[in-house]
Amino acid sequence: MKHDLFKPAQPHIPGLSATPKSVEPAPAQPETAFNPPRESGARALPVPWIAGAAALVVLGLAVALWSARPSKPASETSGPAIDLPATAPLPAAPVARLPIAPGPVATTDELSKPWSAKKFIFENPTTRESATAMVVHLPGGTYWAISMEEPFGKCQLEYVSDLQKLRSEFDYAGDHPMVADPCNRSVFDLARYGTGPNGLVRGEVVQGPAIRPPLAIEIRIDGHRIIATRSE
Repeated sequence: MKHDLFKPAQPHIPGLSATPKSVEPAPAQPETAFNPPRESGARALPVPWIAGAAALVVLGLAVALWSARPSKPASETSGPAIDLPATAPLPAAPVARLPIAPGPVATTDELSKPWSAKKFIFENPTTRESATAMVVHLPGGTYWAISMEEPFGKCQLEYVSDLQKLRSEFDYAGDHPMVADPCNRSVFDLARYGTGPNGLVRGEVVQGPAIRPPLAIEIRIDGHRIIATRSE
């Protein structure tokens, strides 16, 4: 037998048939919609990628439809409105009106105790200027009224009946109420007389730079009424 150099003979292995069985080709699969024939040179996409892309498309459409839906007004989403009963405003506390003089400013019953006092407004009949004033029941049954505006100034005087406050804020130790000037720390004693432009007047300066007692207002008693008539 002549050997072909380009087709060498198969080696013979003991126990095996010398003639190898031919390998039958696998049967061709039928062409279906899910198994289309593949063209040469074309590369098919994996099935998971196709499913993922389809899911993204569906999700995008759902988001677009959700965003385009008409929004409900706040009155629909917040639930039914509840009518609350209107709260009536509290009535304002009545403001005590001070008596205006010349005229009655207090009664002897109101000022029955020594060193009791009451404020009023004194209006000058000539100039129509008004100032806060005070009438005080002094020991011995005397009633004395003064302007609460400091002489030759605009600071408002104080009637200090708290002796502890008189000591702590004005540095004066007294045994009865005093009139004090918070601007210059002067203290006036209505139980003592001091020098005024027209002579002696109640309210001697016992401390501070004040130059005279507070301005006096004339008082007369008519039955139980205390009447302020004119200012110094």
